[in-house]
Amino acid sequence: MQQEMHFARNDLIQVGRQARKTLRVLPESGDHKARLQKVVVGDDRGVVSCFGVNKHQVSTAFSTPAHGKQISSVQLGAAHKGTSTGSGGSSKLGDKVFVACGQSISGLTRKGKEFFSMDTNMSQTITAIYVEDVDIWAAADHLMTHYSDGADKHFYMCTDRINDLLCERILSESFNDTVLACQDRCVRFVSGSELLYETALDGPPMVLDKMPKLPATARTDPAARPRDKQIVYGTGNGLVGLLTASNMEVRKEWLVPNEAAAQQGGVNCLALCDLADSGYVDLLVGRDDGSVEVYGVDDREGPRLMCRKQLGESVQSIDHGFVTQPDKREIVLGTYSGKLIALSQRPVPTAFSTAEAPSDAHREADAELNAQRISNLTSELGVLAEQVEQRKQQYAQLSHDLVAVVPAQVKVNDKLLLRPEQHAYTLSIETAEPLEMLLLQSDCPLEIDDVDTSLSLTTLTPLTPSAPMSVASGHGPGNRAPVRDKDGNAVLATCRLLAPSNRVEIKLMCQEGQRGTLNVFVMPSTLPKACQLVSYAVKPLSLHQRLPSLSEADVAGRPMNSLTLTGSFTVVDVHAWLSACLPDMPDRVQTDEATFCFESSISRCLLVCQYSDGQCVCRSESLLTLSTLKEFISKQATDAGSKYNVSIAVNKESVNYVLDLLHPQLERQLELSRKMKLLEALKELKQHNGGQDSQPDLAFLSSDYADMLANADQIAADYKMQPRQIGFYYGFIVDLYIAVQRNRGDISCSLDSPGVVELRKALDNYSIDLVKALFAPRQ
Repeated sequence: MQQEMHFARNDLIQVGRQARKTLRVLPESGDHKARLQKVVVGDDRGVVSCFGVNKHQVSTAFSTPAHGKQISSVQLGAAHKGTSTGSGGSSKLGDKVFVACGQSISGLTRKGKEFFSMDTNMSQTITAIYVEDVDIWAAADHLMTHYSDGADKHFYMCTDRINDLLCERILSESFNDTVLACQDRCVRFVSGSELLYETALDGPPMVLDKMPKLPATARTDPAARPRDKQIVYGTGNGLVGLLTASNMEVRKEWLVPNEAAAQQGGVNCLALCDLADSGYVDLLVGRDDGSVEVYGVDDREGPRLMCRKQLGESVQSIDHGFVTQPDKREIVLGTYSGKLIALSQRPVPTAFSTAEAPSDAHREADAELNAQRISNLTSELGVLAEQVEQRKQQYAQLSHDLVAVVPAQVKVNDKLLLRPEQHAYTLSIETAEPLEMLLLQSDCPLEIDDVDTSLSLTTLTPLTPSAPMSVASGHGPGNRAPVRDKDGNAVLATCRLLAPSNRVEIKLMCQEGQRGTLNVFVMPSTLPKACQLVSYAVKPLSLHQRLPSLSEADVAGRPMNSLTLTGSFTVVDVHAWLSACLPDMPDRVQTDEATFCFESSISRCLLVCQYSDGQCVCRSESLLTLSTLKEFISKQATDAGSKYNVSIAVNKESVNYVLDLLHPQLERQLELSRKMKLLEALKELKQHNGGQDSQPDLAFLSSDYADMLANADQIAADYKMQPRQIGFYYGFIVDLYIAVQRNRGDISCSLDSPGVVELRKALDNYSIDLVKALFAPRQ
């Protein structure tokens, strides 16, 4: 059984910005006297560098000239025969380094000499490669291509972007099959150019790795076969899981859920090894919120968290090896800003260590190393100061005390991720330099919430409407008419950082039915001052999340309404119209017919869109969703000059079905008020029976009350969000009522209509039977 682990952080060196999976630890050389391993890394300048640690000092083994394009993938070549438990379960790794840059792939020896170069026929940037012997598999956008001896051998076109790939011998031990992690929440297994099978996941897979076979983790599953292959995946919404693939099927094994989905980020990188030589597999996980996790994997008990460490910026690459000490395997990380970090299982007496003070046995040697290191750093700072002064003089000659004449490049690592359980988006902004300020501007209503007050201070600029606007007083944002100023701004906000940080997260609440643009102006604390604009489209159905394809059995039993659009348009036209309304749509459609499925994060209703040339059919239980689609697609088709006919077929049972879906969620939110009142009384009782510090005797409490006390913090956190959550549900019900009435012919139905006013009163004293009665057709 694995034990809890503790790690000391050692910052090794700083390079340029890193993309995902651009760091590898080279295998040990044949010289047993030099067991320490070197680290090879690629950055955004197109430079591939190799570093090693010698006598507690980081030295550069080689550094290639800059290509001018970002290194997008760094991998080690593999030979088929042999296995290695220390390399994460992949085939025996060679000492050749393969690098993807733009549309080219090159090979380097461990001394930095280029022995191989190939310009591929890909039009997009290569994002992932896998190398074995003379075969190279490369992925770029939707396309995977297999090259053998530099010539095209196979290719496969996916329906969505490929995030990662690896190869495994699934059908036969004589040739490789390809495993693709695709943005549409599927992992696909491809043999040659043909799809073997695919499996749907609960999030978009971002990274794949092979599960090594160690004696202590021999599989005990009677269904497992010797030739079964195990593959670990990490998703963009923070999940980590295991798949078992055979020549006939793929099975889902264990799953590590994202325990705090609102706080933890997506998985950027994975590695598997035996850190402590215990015979058990350790799973290393690097996330885009800066956290690093170590899980002990045991088939009998499943993964168990052994350590979690926060680095403060997104982890782009992760590997393992003997880098700074020869007797303990370490975790080696690369961050977005270019930091190379080693996490050691015990404090290491090095001058570059930021861990605890060294032990007494190493104090004298460490003092000498520190003095030497300080001397070296002082010399380096003197050289840098001279270089800065020269650059300042050059800049002054060019600018003549005017504005900046040289455009500063501000590269931003940004994500806008939907949090379905909160009906909100998380905006993460990261730069290589410390951030100074963010400016947010939007022409559609957004609510800013949950900014870390220790890092930033958010101020909202009050808007002066260009003309008097009637703002309906309702329960949620869905009932509120947006206020805009004379320039069309609905939101203007400033986020100033109080402490230096390269990364900030902001939670944004939005409402469906509105379309616009969110502009984020990113200002790092650099000179000359520069600003980078990052824009996001706010779509009418922005709170829908995309699902893998559904079968008719998944839809059966649901009362589906249908929206039918026919006319003189192509499948490409419809795809563009739907992409403007729904999130996570692929850039282009690959076939003559397409089907995409979504789920509403508010009502949990499905939306199935099937379209081809001249026809589009969208089905959903929610009449509100179809009405929104009809409004926006009709406008786009009219603007494009397309002739079309549109109609909605209503299932009479759909309204009550949707209200029944919302009922448990509303009941849970209303129950929180009762629990909070009870908690106050229970806390008083706990205080009376033993105080805060001692253990009170509460055995007389029922199990329900005991659970409430145990989960008091979570209940309080949920109660804090209750008004907003109820507002979303009430707003959805009101908007659904208006959509239903308009579909019945009452075109003038609005927020001020008598029926809406009566519905609001019923929601204030919520009863599902009364709400259903108000939705019933009037005689």
